[in-house]
Amino acid sequence: MAYVYILHSEKKPNWWYIGQTTLQLQERIQIHAAGRVRSTKPYRPLTLAYFEEVSSRQEAMKREWHLKHPAGYLEKHAILQELKSDRISWPLRGPFGPRVPALGAGGRAP
Repeated sequence: MAYVYILHSEKKPNWWYIGQTTLQLQERIQIHAAGRVRSTKPYRPLTLAYFEEVSSRQEAMKREWHLKHPAGYLEKHAILQELKSDRISWPLRGPFGPRVPALGAGGRAP
């Protein structure tokens, strides 16, 4: 099992991070929250806004690449527009539903 996820910075509202992991999603979010990821450390605190569950790391890496490159721009734009319009439902399980309960501080379920 692997995940593709989008984090949002509470410090810089227009900053989004797209990543993938084979760890449990809550564990990976805790690593980001602890500042152990160089690319997200300056943008903490972070909120898990969106995630997709895929069957393999290879599939997650392809999906992450797609969302980060021009081929996936319209899809990424649609996801971000949905996230911006409905922040109450974060994290949104993609593609666009079903909704899941939000994670609390440090990526733990409330």
